[in-house]
Amino acid sequence: VGAYNYTNILAAITLGSYFGVAAQKIKKAIENYVPTNNRSQVIEKEHNQVILDAYNANPSSMKVAIENFAKIKKEFKTAILGDMFELGEASSKEHQEIVDLADHCDFSNTLYVGAHFYKTITKNIQFKTFEGLRDHLLKKPLNNQSILIKGSRGMALERILDLID
Repeated sequence: VGAYNYTNILAAITLGSYFGVAAQKIKKAIENYVPTNNRSQVIEKEHNQVILDAYNANPSSMKVAIENFAKIKKEFKTAILGDMFELGEASSKEHQEIVDLADHCDFSNTLYVGAHFYKTITKNIQFKTFEGLRDHLLKKPLNNQSILIKGSRGMALERILDLID
C-alpha cells in the first residue's frame, strides 16, 4: 500500500529482469506479495481495516504515509501516530511539522502517542504513553474505520491491533 512503495516495486522488477525472470512471473510475485513485517501491512479486522506501518518512522516516511492515507477514499479514517525517535535537536520541530500536516487532513480522528508528540500543539488527542492510548481505545473503540498506525519501532504500536476488532 502507498505510492512510496513504487520504487521498491521497480527495484524488484529490475532485479527480476536482470536475472532473466519472465515478466509474468515477476508480475505474479509482486501481485501476491503480502507484507507480514509491520511495514505497509493491510489487515482486515471484523469491523475495521488497518494499515500497519509500525516498523520505523522518520519525518519523510511519516509525511508520505499521512499523505497517502489522506488520498484513500474511505468515509471514516483514523490516524494513530507514534513518536519518531533519534531526531536529536530537530525532534520538537519535526514532530510539530507532522502534527501540522496531519491536523489539516480530513481524518475522523487523529491520535498522537508518545512523549514527543505530547509536547506538540494540536487540535487532536494526545497521549503521553501507550497505556493512555490503550485506555482511550478501550473506552472508545474504533468501529467502521480505515486506520493508519505509524510510528517508530520503539513505540511497538502493533500492540494496538489487540484493541481493534
